[in-house]
Amino acid sequence: MIDNALLHLGEEPRFNQIKTEDIKPAVQTAIAEARGQIAAVKAQTHTGWANTVERLTGITERVGRIWGVVSHLNSVVDTPELRAVYN
Repeated sequence: MIDNALLHLGEEPRFNQIKTEDIKPAVQTAIAEARGQIAAVKAQTHTGWANTVERLTGITERVGRIWGVVSHLNSVVDTPELRAVYN
């Protein structure tokens, strides 16, 4: 999974390096990481805007960015393999 371009998105996605078989592991990894980070936020004893709301926003951004790239690919590539992973 080290070579999974979806897990290393820069400013511009490297669409030519994204493989259909990398989509599910990337989404699962991002969700698992987000769940762990959300658990850490929930475990805090002192909460405030910066360490709660801002942190939660950052946590969900990665999942959203990965899924945005996948959704775009699904719209423009439309292969049976991609459709199966997307659905």
